[in-house]
Amino acid sequence: MLITSFKSTYSQPKLYFGLLACLVLSAGLYLTYIQPGTIYTDGGIFSAVAYKDMNGGTLYVDAWENKPPAIFYLTEFFFSIIPNHVYALFVMSFMTMLALGVCVFYLFYRYFESLSISLVFYAIASYFIIYQNNIGDGLCTEIYGTLCITSSLVFFEHYRKQPSNFILILSGALLGLSPWFKEPFILICMPLLVYYFHSLKSKTLIIKCFAASFIPALLIILLLSLDHSLGAYYDTILYNFHYSASTTDNTQALKLIDYFQNLIQPVLGLSILFLYLTIKNSVNPTTRTESLSFLFLFITSVLFVFVAPYNLGHYYFPSFVLFFVFMAKQYAIFKTHQYAIALPLLIVLLYYIYQIDGNSHPKFSYKIVPFKGDKITERLIADKEATLFVDYVTMSSYYVASDKIHPAFLPVALPVHFDDSEIGKKNRERIWHELSTKPPDYLITTYTTSYCSWHFPETDFYEKNYEKTDSVFPPNENVIYLWKHKRH
Repeated sequence: MLITSFKSTYSQPKLYFGLLACLVLSAGLYLTYIQPGTIYTDGGIFSAVAYKDMNGGTLYVDAWENKPPAIFYLTEFFFSIIPNHVYALFVMSFMTMLALGVCVFYLFYRYFESLSISLVFYAIASYFIIYQNNIGDGLCTEIYGTLCITSSLVFFEHYRKQPSNFILILSGALLGLSPWFKEPFILICMPLLVYYFHSLKSKTLIIKCFAASFIPALLIILLLSLDHSLGAYYDTILYNFHYSASTTDNTQALKLIDYFQNLIQPVLGLSILFLYLTIKNSVNPTTRTESLSFLFLFITSVLFVFVAPYNLGHYYFPSFVLFFVFMAKQYAIFKTHQYAIALPLLIVLLYYIYQIDGNSHPKFSYKIVPFKGDKITERLIADKEATLFVDYVTMSSYYVASDKIHPAFLPVALPVHFDDSEIGKKNRERIWHELSTKPPDYLITTYTTSYCSWHFPETDFYEKNYEKTDSVFPPNENVIYLWKHKRH
């Protein structure tokens, strides 16, 4: 077992208690923000694409989104085992967040070798990890890629205590899986590979670990080939280079300010303490490589934010998690080769718990509120064979809530895909062709239509062919209109 190998250094009952406590804490924070039916733009798009891929569509051909395929395959797995797709997404995100909490706490316990410090440190970390602005609806690709990174590290740390080929291969494979949720995770994989290779030393073991990191790539390429999607995915990769080059948003200075204000400043004293430990570890030739590997692990997670085209909360998620893993590891290195500072550290941690509780008053919930769709959802569910196109970006959740397959190549028309570039103009032509030749039975819009429809050859296409039949006014949201095709 993963736990029994640490009997000489770690107490099983203490570890079990700590894991249980972290699960309770993580669940309470998660359920405060996310309930069944909490589905935002990205989660709605991913689930709609996955559902179409399961029901006659072809990924990256006519069920298109420019993310790597792992998020769609994972979603399809949960759709296949949980019939109600709203609850399938909820269970998927809930289990992922709890698994991430277990991995992070386990690393803390492994590094601090103290239940009290690990629990208090996890309490602080969980406040920043399960941070509403960063986790969104719990379906962002960054969350799943981060779980791959942390679980890989968990298994590698286990391997260092009790060598096993299976554990080493599992660690390498999980690391290699992370970029298949989002490509920039390749940056984060690099310093971890340096740490793994430095720790392994043996060329044979290094080759095994490195080869294992390619297992997910081989399996996913095989799946794409069997689905006749590989060529379309290659085109999507090329498309992403255009996408990244053509999208600009907030300045890097604003991202830096947001990062500092939301993470570093609230725990500034703690950050300075661990910066000191990092410097001490880095100047010691014995610990330099290990310390710098984790320093660069953290730095690459920060770069994850700055290479992103926009300033969105979920881009910060990997860095918020790895910030605390990095600090715990620096303490472990310092303690092993210098001396323990357990009591001063515990006092500092308790101070920050007091600060967070006094300033932010974190709330916890242990209720799951059953999902109840609005009257538009109920009407769409009742018309089982009808088709739907959502022409309002933030309402892509209607697809999964009503079990509808989007007729166009993408579920919602994000403006960035329909710009004035050559690719953008081709996308305009394509979506016009798909919607005009096979018009959906229903449309969903807000008080205006999307950017792509402004460029239709018939700008009054909706008004000529559809009539508004219903509307809802969600709290803190624009009005939502349901349009029905006049011949339906």
